[in-house]
Amino acid sequence: MALDFAILGFLSRESMTGYDLKTRCFDDAAGHLWTADQAQSYRTLERLSAHGLVRSRLVPQRGRPDRRLHTITERGRTALSAWLREPEAPSQVRDPFLLHLFLAPDLCDDEIASLLGHAREEYQRRLDHLRGP
Repeated sequence: MALDFAILGFLSRESMTGYDLKTRCFDDAAGHLWTADQAQSYRTLERLSAHGLVRSRLVPQRGRPDRRLHTITERGRTALSAWLREPEAPSQVRDPFLLHLFLAPDLCDDEIASLLGHAREEYQRRLDHLRGP
């Protein structure tokens, strides 16, 4: 169900094709938070359309197949808004880094500091990517 709302959230910012959702949103922007493959995205778009939360239209392209552009509807915006206001139960986190730390009591302080420093750099890189240019 969260995938439905992830797609509605992305479409609330701009209309997109299924390919755009996969590459620009799930691969580039939010891949570290939530993933979806191409087939999942298209199945979800079909379901959202069937429920009147998304509409689509064909956009002709010269010398290439037509693009199907998806847009969130007012009903979709209302559903997204309601979902965003509902508290979400915390999910169990499966983070290899946390497992690393849990299983590393025999490492010296410098080695643990090195692991933490590397993780900090990675999280900073992700934050910078989210903030954009």
